[in-house]
Amino acid sequence: MGSLSSVLSTSMLIGYLQSAARGLVLAIPVALLFEVGGWLARGWLLKRLAPTYSRDAGREPAGRARRRRQLRDYTMAFARIAQNAAALLVIFALWRFDPVAIALVAVTLAVIARGPLADAVATWSLLVDDALAPGDVVCLNQGLSGTVAECGPRRIKLVDDSGRAWWIRCSEVGIVQHLSAEKRSAGADGVAGDG
Repeated sequence: MGSLSSVLSTSMLIGYLQSAARGLVLAIPVALLFEVGGWLARGWLLKRLAPTYSRDAGREPAGRARRRRQLRDYTMAFARIAQNAAALLVIFALWRFDPVAIALVAVTLAVIARGPLADAVATWSLLVDDALAPGDVVCLNQGLSGTVAECGPRRIKLVDDSGRAWWIRCSEVGIVQHLSAEKRSAGADGVAGDG
């Protein structure tokens, strides 16, 4: 019990509290700076995103609203993730964490999140291009065809003519061919590729 009381001594606890207070004094202005910068960056991103909204002009109003909301939300989520990651890196640098340890943690997280991140970026790309939306009759990758039931952040739910549901990861979608007669005037052949 004597060794435990020496580890949790009053002077050591006071030292930890003082160090935490100094860290907060450094972290709060950095967080405020990043919040203001993030607010300005999000406004700039939304202005840059506005021209892509016209790509869905041939869709019904509910479909347009759903696509635009998803596109805005995914863009803002990516911006928030980038902003928070940068803020954490700056705070860790101010707290004098080992840069090699920070880099190793960042690389490990990137490797772990590689699949979901690739799917999210692919979904964002499909939304920007207005390649598919719920209700579209499509052929994906020149093989699987059906009606798009859902287009989520990671997967697309496709229901074929016999009623079977297929879940396709967004990052695996390479070619989208529209089979519906009311294909929008965006492309004469109705094909959107990743090339």
